[in-house]
Formats: sequence, C-alpha cells, structure tokens
Amino acid sequence: MIVVSCSTHQKPNSLNQSSENQSTRSECSYNEQAYYDGNVDYYSSLDSGTGDTLPRTVKSVLEFLYPMQVENKVPIVLIADMPDWPHDIHLDSSMGKKYIDAYSDYLNTKGFKWSNYKISLSRDARIIHEETVDSIFSAPCQKGWDIFMRRYNKSMGYCNVSKIGFSNDSVIAIVSLECSYGELGGGEKVFILKNEYDKWKIIRKSMDWVS
Repeated sequence: MIVVSCSTHQKPNSLNQSSENQSTRSECSYNEQAYYDGNVDYYSSLDSGTGDTLPRTVKSVLEFLYPMQVENKVPIVLIADMPDWPHDIHLDSSMGKKYIDAYSDYLNTKGFKWSNYKISLSRDARIIHEETVDSIFSAPCQKGWDIFMRRYNKSMGYCNVSKIGFSNDSVIAIVSLECSYGELGGGEKVFILKNEYDKWKIIRKSMDWVS
C-alpha cells in the first residue's frame, strides 16, 4: 500500500530526531488507545475522492511515478486532500515555451485538491486527509510513525504530491513528490517529464532532501 499525502504539514518530527530525542521517547508514556484501536479498520474510513474522473494525462503521470517510489507488493495508494507546495525550478531558456507553460500550470494551485477527483489507478487508491496525518504525528513521545504503521500496516509510508503542471499540448509535465517511509527514510524529488509515443520519460529530476 502506498500512502500518498498531499498535505502541507511539516515533515514528521521523527525524520530528523536526534539520539537525545530517541532517549526521551523511550522514557515517555502516552495513552495508546487515544490513537489506535485494534478493532477499527482505518482503511475503511478512507475513500477514493468524490469529484470528477481523474484526467487521463494526470493518471498516466501518477502511474509512471509510483513504481519508481514504492515497491510493487504495496497494493494501495492513499492520496491526501491538499497538494504539496510547489518548488522553484530552474528552467534553461533554451528548453522552450512548453516547459515554461508547464511550470506556470504547476505553480497555479488555486482551488486544487486531490479529493476533487475520483482517483482510479491500477492499485486501489484512497484519500487520506491532512488533519488525519497531522493528528497522528502530533502524538506525544514521538510515536507518530508507530501509530501510522499500526493503523496502515499495509503501507510503507506516504507521499506528498504536488499538482501536476502540463504544457498546453500535455507533452511536458512537472511534478514534485515528497515521500516518507518511516523514522529515517524518505526524500523529495522534482520531476520534469516528457511524453514521447504515449510514454513518459524523465528529462530532469532534482532531489531536495533525503534521509
């Protein structure tokens, strides 16, 4: 299961925790039942969005990117209701107008939410809301990932996905993807893609952080 979040919350505090914080966590106690109930199917409360059908071009980019980020044995994709903030991207003037148009579309996030679409991918796709992710990682004792993995034990983590920007002819696409896989795993990449013969290929990618 992929958990794809598009929230704007800060990275889980556990990603950058120090050995001192780990020691503090081991000495801490919290009310586990307030965050996890073994009788609850947490996946059942997640839907696939209630809006329009996912545009073909958007679907094709998501299907292209996910196998590179998440193992095939993970069967479900969870996408949250708010996009990751777009990132500044350096585009060479020689790259041409199509790249500029795609970047402008990538930056135009007004009114965009993944839940505005009905997400249908080759893997089961669900929406996980920003407030759900925030509430998990606000748990005391830095227990966020413990709680997350117990609730969504078929998942290896989650990804924040930006709005996908396209050129006017949908040949060029720009998207940022921030994935977190646990306490010390994750990274963020920005992709510039080009569609040739109905298949996407990576023109450029940059990594903002990795742990």
